[in-house]
Amino acid sequence: MLRKQLKPSPSTRLFKDPLATIYLLASHSSIAFNNQLGLKKNFNLSGTGTRRSISCGRIIGSLLLNPFDAIKNLRAVQEIGAEALRSYEKIKLPSTHTLTRVPHFFGREKEISGIHEYLTGGNNITESGYWLVVVGANSVGKTALLREILADDRYHVIHFDLRLPGFADLPSFTIEFCSKLETFFSQIADKFSQNQNSQSQKEHDFLEDQAIGFKRFRLAGPDNEEKKQKLEQAQAQQLGNRNAEGATATNQNRSDLTKLLEKLQAALIIYHQVVPNRWQGTSDMILKDFLGNKNDGFNPNIKQQQKNKYIPVIFIDEAHKLKDLVNDEESLQIFYDASAVFTTQDRLCHIVHATSDPFYEQYLNTSGSIWLEEKVVHHTKFITIGDLRREEIKKEFHDHLIKAVPEKMRQGLLEMEEQLHEVLGGRIVDWTSFLMDYKVAQGKFSVESFQPFIRAIVQVSDLLEGRFSDKFPPESFIQVIQALIVHPHRISYRQLCHELNPQLVDELVRCGCLAYRMNEDFMHTMSEISVFEKPFLTASSPMMMSAMKLLAHKND
Repeated sequence: MLRKQLKPSPSTRLFKDPLATIYLLASHSSIAFNNQLGLKKNFNLSGTGTRRSISCGRIIGSLLLNPFDAIKNLRAVQEIGAEALRSYEKIKLPSTHTLTRVPHFFGREKEISGIHEYLTGGNNITESGYWLVVVGANSVGKTALLREILADDRYHVIHFDLRLPGFADLPSFTIEFCSKLETFFSQIADKFSQNQNSQSQKEHDFLEDQAIGFKRFRLAGPDNEEKKQKLEQAQAQQLGNRNAEGATATNQNRSDLTKLLEKLQAALIIYHQVVPNRWQGTSDMILKDFLGNKNDGFNPNIKQQQKNKYIPVIFIDEAHKLKDLVNDEESLQIFYDASAVFTTQDRLCHIVHATSDPFYEQYLNTSGSIWLEEKVVHHTKFITIGDLRREEIKKEFHDHLIKAVPEKMRQGLLEMEEQLHEVLGGRIVDWTSFLMDYKVAQGKFSVESFQPFIRAIVQVSDLLEGRFSDKFPPESFIQVIQALIVHPHRISYRQLCHELNPQLVDELVRCGCLAYRMNEDFMHTMSEISVFEKPFLTASSPMMMSAMKLLAHKND
């Protein structure tokens, strides 16, 4: 249905009509004999709806006398066609700035209110700019939490999901980033166009100009076909022999990224100057509205009375993978320096990184700054996300999860509920997976048969039997387990590195046996751990802790 409604653009029709292509080349070439006579013949350019008289002699002469101009114009036509196809695809599959909420999201009220308070700042959004790094184990719910927050209409998000990246090197990252910025400003402009007043029209025109500017930058710079061919040739030379052309290609790619970031900074500065901050409510009112709390005299019609200025947010999911995708340390440092300028210095937007890498803070701490006089990590705010609380899981289990199980099988689940809380903890992914296995097995299923729990037992057994590493004696790991299975279920990272090999300790963290924590979970308002014990290690999950307890008692 969509294909019938869309009419092919003239640039797309050119490639279906070779005469039209020749005509376009001739019209853009410098013709040496403008008034000379030539054999004339009328051609009907199909798709144009008109008949044009074209001189065959003029066309042939132009192509023969100016072959380089003809080739240059042919490349221009190819770029026009490629851009037309990209635009057509964008119309077919329009992108959205927001993140869709996870169905049936529950809990995390403290995390939502805290992160939301960082992002909303105060009465004036330009008073705050944060670079938040949300750290948590795999499947703990980081992405679901951030999607729940950033899906709110007051945020306008540029989203990079590095689990499925749209780029694989620095040039493609620059193109992808520029394309997202083009869509970012274009969609904000569309929101202002919905209001029929002169001020909104001015704001729409300005934002649309910014979107067009990013599009021009992309087509003239990193996405230019001729330029990409030259860079590819230079990079091929760089792989063959490290010569000056290869260095030129790398420098050009870094230059494109730097110019793009500079252009983004200018666009955000003018955005905050041109578009007024129309949100006049206090941060408490914003928070109550977000959490759905209508008590204490809060006006439920505040959204209709006051219009919100869209808060720009750059969200990068699994941000630790960026260094492997871009694979250029200096370009990454340029990007990180710009992130610090956009947030804590100029306060133009918020940047949110989500990562499951426990050593991501150490990576940022070792990243020296090119322009700034301090480490990049000093401009970030780290937030640790842990498992859901026991009361949240318990309520979800009785209100929803158990109702998906046939009634005749529910009694067995209720009898093993305490064991489920101890082994599965607050990982909703493990709860839903276990209940599905329980349902498929017609109720003849136990925690000991759950595959993730079996894998955790096998992993701990390999460590106890010395199959993990020849340099890691089993008796050392037994001491680690004995320290973790008793209250307070943690051990100092520095102390363990002093007693054992630091590389082996880090490997225990990377393999998923232990979890490295710089601080407690976000919901802990007061620190229960001495500053001298931080950072600390604990079991990577309640399931891993249960496996350690089970094997420790067996060895005793």
